[in-house]
Amino acid sequence: MRWWLILAVVVIATAGTYVYYASQPKKYTASTELLIRASEADAGFSSGNASRTSQNLLRLLKSSPVVAEVKNDVGISGQVSASAATDSDFVTVTVTANSPNNAARLANAYADALVTGRRGQLQRDTEEALRAARHDLAATPAGAGNADARATIRSRINDLEAALTLPQAGAERVGQARPPSGPSAPKPARNAAFAFLLSLMLGIALAYLLDRLDRRIKHVEDVERLYGLNLVGVVPHAAPAGEDGGPDPMTDRFFRESFRTLLTNIQCTDLERPPRTVLVTSAVPGEGKSTVVRNLALASRDSGLRVAVVESDLRGPSLAAMFRVQAAPGLMNVLAGGVDLRDALQRVAVEAPSATEVGSAIMTAAGNGDPSAVRDGSISVLTSGSVTANPPAVLATERVTSLFDQIAAEYDLTLIDSSPLLTVSDSVPLLSMADATILVCRAGLATVPAVRRVTEILQRHPRANILGVVANDVPTKEFERRYAGYYGTAA
Repeated sequence: MRWWLILAVVVIATAGTYVYYASQPKKYTASTELLIRASEADAGFSSGNASRTSQNLLRLLKSSPVVAEVKNDVGISGQVSASAATDSDFVTVTVTANSPNNAARLANAYADALVTGRRGQLQRDTEEALRAARHDLAATPAGAGNADARATIRSRINDLEAALTLPQAGAERVGQARPPSGPSAPKPARNAAFAFLLSLMLGIALAYLLDRLDRRIKHVEDVERLYGLNLVGVVPHAAPAGEDGGPDPMTDRFFRESFRTLLTNIQCTDLERPPRTVLVTSAVPGEGKSTVVRNLALASRDSGLRVAVVESDLRGPSLAAMFRVQAAPGLMNVLAGGVDLRDALQRVAVEAPSATEVGSAIMTAAGNGDPSAVRDGSISVLTSGSVTANPPAVLATERVTSLFDQIAAEYDLTLIDSSPLLTVSDSVPLLSMADATILVCRAGLATVPAVRRVTEILQRHPRANILGVVANDVPTKEFERRYAGYYGTAA
């Protein structure tokens, strides 16, 4: 999981939300309530409809005359809203302004304006209803047949006349709006908390999506599963030798032991006849095949073996710099016939193995069928040499096979550093020339499509003896989690 991405999204979203809302002007909210009394003057006359009356009052609140009247009287403006209770005759007037006092003043002013407006409208409606009732009474003939109708009209006239005399008829403000103790908006802490939860979910979803779309191989178990080959080595992450003035990674115990394990796995494939010529290649450039060759040669040398390193990567040579030898003469010069093999092989000066490594050297020498006393290992390098215009044609000749056989006869182990399989076809002829081939797969660089294409190439060459795959540049935490308990504390 991309925890760094999740963390970045959460931090940016949360902090940005808090800063944005904290910089906004503060708003304050105050409210007051009105008690609405239905009257005979309301629609329906015989039975007042408080719900309909409240809705009419809400429309009156937001009407232009009321808003203009309040603004002229108070001298300030704000956002006003109102809500009517569904189960009671109360209407709540809410005002938001730029200060606590202004919010309270406006709330009270709007409430007073509504009460006044409600009473004025009610009085006008009552007077109109009273005139209509008196007209109805005058239009109803006297007599026994109309006695009940005339009595009903007289009762309505009495109710309307009484409504005109009630001082609190229509609406009454309940209490005073008080200045609020704090702002109602913005609320940066609350908004930041919401942004935190939302960004966390979005960050996780984004990280999951990127992981699903990312075709790179990141874990050791994926290397073995995708290649369908034995895992012959696991190499932890380490800075290249001499980078930033740092020490050679082979001085680290974890790193050194990983190449000893790789060497052991190579030799144990056939205890009677272990492979003497090993081709090292990869899918794409940058997977560290040359570095694996260099460090495997050092581990083999420390185990008492005479190692020959042959550079067949004619397009991107790097072993001369790694082993600190001359770039020429080399392989191409020998194949051209102008230089003898013994003159082209350059001996590499390395420090002798420590006393703690003698046991390993004894076991390795004995495993190679050498009954003599432990001998000092050595490394000789055959660089790529001069440039050629057609590397595949040169490497596919019988002369190369004969040269490899000649080197293998003089050394205990020959390591061939070849070109990546998917970049050029130079390495393909060498697959059947070597006793064994190992593939280097760099964690975080190799991709699933690349691995699948390499697998298809190898399936077309049944004579190639693919020994297995080396998981290179494995993250330190993953390596230590898997192997630290076995190797012990790093030196």
